[in-house]
Amino acid sequence: MKVSFIMPQGVTDYYGESAFMLMHKRTKFKSIVDAYDDSVDIIFNTCFFDYNQSNLNLIFKKTYKDNRLIYEKKYPDKIYINYFWDIPFWRAKDSTVKRKYFIFKEPSWEERYIAFLRSGNILLSSSDHTKNQVVDFYGIESKVLYMYFPNIDIDQIKYDGKKKNQIICVGRIERFKRSDVLIKAMSLLENPPELLLIGKGSERDACLKLADKLGIKVRSPGWLDRVSTIREIKSSIMSVSPSIMEGNCGWCPCEAAWAGIPAVMADIPETQEFFKNTGLYFKKDDPKSLAEQIRSVLNKTQAERDDLAREQKEQISFYTVDEGIERLERFLEDVSEKYLR
Repeated sequence: MKVSFIMPQGVTDYYGESAFMLMHKRTKFKSIVDAYDDSVDIIFNTCFFDYNQSNLNLIFKKTYKDNRLIYEKKYPDKIYINYFWDIPFWRAKDSTVKRKYFIFKEPSWEERYIAFLRSGNILLSSSDHTKNQVVDFYGIESKVLYMYFPNIDIDQIKYDGKKKNQIICVGRIERFKRSDVLIKAMSLLENPPELLLIGKGSERDACLKLADKLGIKVRSPGWLDRVSTIREIKSSIMSVSPSIMEGNCGWCPCEAAWAGIPAVMADIPETQEFFKNTGLYFKKDDPKSLAEQIRSVLNKTQAERDDLAREQKEQISFYTVDEGIERLERFLEDVSEKYLR
């Protein structure tokens, strides 16, 4: 069996390449990336929303039928698996997200989504919540495949062992990430720690102005390299993820748990699906609730915080690269048995 992994452009992690590249590098099957040849049996497409459509054009031909956008398979004798791994953007209203690349005149982002959801032989979702959303909005069924968080190097990245008086938040600084809620929550604390906000986004300047207005000390260095980011996480008191929309559990709390610090997170379905009762939840969009959760962690001893992080890491231990690749391989073997024999 040979697999072609199609990956979105512009989606990278700290390694400088897509985290999906690990599928190609670690799977036991023969595979190629962003390419096609006649020896390919399965096309595994993670490129559902490529902004310039270039990678989609490798495997689909864009056509219209009854004024409806259709991604027509270029190689209909091959098995197409579409993996829906990120945020369901039909939830993205102005109060949630406002980013230029969501604005398409022809075709609209919703048309592109529907075309993607209907274009493969098999549709996979990254979580039960996303699967249910696809059914609720479009009546389209999918299977759930929990993939992985790229955890493989975190234990090897060392730091000096000294804790800083800081709370960390890693991620894009956009409306749906709700960095402003975190800043407001910290303003409700007495003598709050410094906030380290790693990332960039359209709301960054507004958040920094808000922090200045509320007297909250914030460091916002933009994106850091992988090693520097993990070291900052390990040296922090806790991590906070106020995001109200994720496609899976979100990587900010995963990084925290594997780096050994407690992860505080909004009580959204995505985080609850993965972290279960180990999540340190607060009511989403509620600075007071978040402040209470932060205060609770601050009042604990370091040993107690270590225990919280250990419990969270154990809960998401199924989400490692090794286990994710095993799930992927089992799934592809099942597909091969069903479709290729």
